[in-house]
Amino acid sequence: GDFSCKLSFEGSVVNMYYYRSDAVRRNVPNPVYMQGRQFHDIMMKVPLDNKDLIETWEGFQQSISGGGVNFGDWIREFWFIGPAYTAINEGGQRISPIQVNNFGVESGEKGPVGVSRWKFSHAGSGIVDSISRWAELFPVEQLNKPASIEGGFRSDSQGIEVKVDGNLPGVSRDAGGGLRRILNHPLIPLVHHGMVGKFN
Repeated sequence: GDFSCKLSFEGSVVNMYYYRSDAVRRNVPNPVYMQGRQFHDIMMKVPLDNKDLIETWEGFQQSISGGGVNFGDWIREFWFIGPAYTAINEGGQRISPIQVNNFGVESGEKGPVGVSRWKFSHAGSGIVDSISRWAELFPVEQLNKPASIEGGFRSDSQGIEVKVDGNLPGVSRDAGGGLRRILNHPLIPLVHHGMVGKFN
């Protein structure tokens, strides 16, 4: 049968953090995180009927293959944001010239809702100015300001619909550096490995 529920949250933003992922531990034995070499990997499922995602994927392939613009220039024009949890916890990073060491893509059978199990990832080295990026997106003076999230879930025979609306200090502020393409789609689980750090 059909099912629906609502959720809401009110409180304050008290801290923000990065974490060291298992992927970093496996691939970079002795990483230096503070403005040094950094392992960075992005994985997402690509809905085949989403034109923006297909164009983004094709642009990524083109930039990697050398048939398009420089990778470091290209990635500045895109700001990948996944579902609300990812957006709240990880926000984004500025990547300054990065050298791609390896690149891979894989796909499998179609999953639910027409999603193909695409994955693309790269590993590289360069200056990853994560802390400065955090300071831009989530200024310290915004901490402990009121924050709220409202969401709703509805399921029926056609699938599951999720809608979330949040008022989070700093999240909606202009990221600067030119136009960003915002990809915020419930079918895009995004794994974004960033610098280890914490603001209290």
